[in-house]
Amino acid sequence: MLRLARLCGLSLVTIYGLEAAIGDIHRYAQSNKLVAYFGLNPSVCQSGHYEGGTALKRHGRGPLRALLIQSAKKLLQVPNPLQKWGLAVAARRGRNKAAVAVARKLCVAVWHVLRGHVIGALERLDSLQTKLGKLATDFGLAQIKALGYENKEAFIQEKLYLLKSYP
Repeated sequence: MLRLARLCGLSLVTIYGLEAAIGDIHRYAQSNKLVAYFGLNPSVCQSGHYEGGTALKRHGRGPLRALLIQSAKKLLQVPNPLQKWGLAVAARRGRNKAAVAVARKLCVAVWHVLRGHVIGALERLDSLQTKLGKLATDFGLAQIKALGYENKEAFIQEKLYLLKSYP
């Protein structure tokens, strides 16, 4: 779960939902399988020489698809590695289609992070520290002490060190 906290735009609620829905990432041999699981893949309409428009299939995990699209809409508003690309798509295709496209890229990034691959859409350290602070607050001081940490700050600093050491 800590590795997902490194991604831009993912809140704790989204991370909890992704972890619960995905389970073992090795069930998905390729990133497009995870994208299809969330229903973020475009459909293909072909018959003879006709090749129609491509809309979302809208099957899969609807609530988590909505969380990823909400995260993508937030990513389009704040400076991050995906914003420039997403705004270029928004200029061509519209803001909603751009949000879905960014959500799809975010889903692919989730697959890569859970597989242990190196990616570029990582969170800044100050934002990451805020996320870890919220996680520590969710745990509560009693749980943090049960895990062997003196206080909330010690928990945050050790987890930041772990996240920096991931590839």
